[in-house]
Amino acid sequence: MLLTLLHQNIMKKLCFITTVSATVRSFLLPVLSYYTQHTDWELTVVCDHDPLLQQLLPEGVKYYPISMKRGISLGGIAACWKMYRFFRKEKFDLVQYSTPNAACYASIAARIAIIAIDTSIDDVSINKVIIMLPHKL
Repeated sequence: MLLTLLHQNIMKKLCFITTVSATVRSFLLPVLSYYTQHTDWELTVVCDHDPLLQQLLPEGVKYYPISMKRGISLGGIAACWKMYRFFRKEKFDLVQYSTPNAACYASIAARIAIIAIDTSIDDVSINKVIIMLPHKL
């Protein structure tokens, strides 16, 4: 299903979700840079509020802050609801989440929002898998 979706001749909308911006800075910046240089995909990053993150992201990558904290809290319900509304509005083709809390909230929200594909990749292998994805297509 993933290959069929990504082979279609339409712009893809990908959303990357992490709980905190440190994960974006540490693992996703190279991936986002690669995608902006080698694809015409529309990329969005969702994580907890960070006033400096938008400046670090490659040109054209959107940033949408949703309040998420590490650990278990009632705030997770609000985060899940905000993600659901955001996913319904944006109609992403793929939602990728890579930290535990973000994975919990985003997987629930993506399922309810009827996102065609949602995936979780551990932080260690994210650079290898996602950077190689366009070459495999």
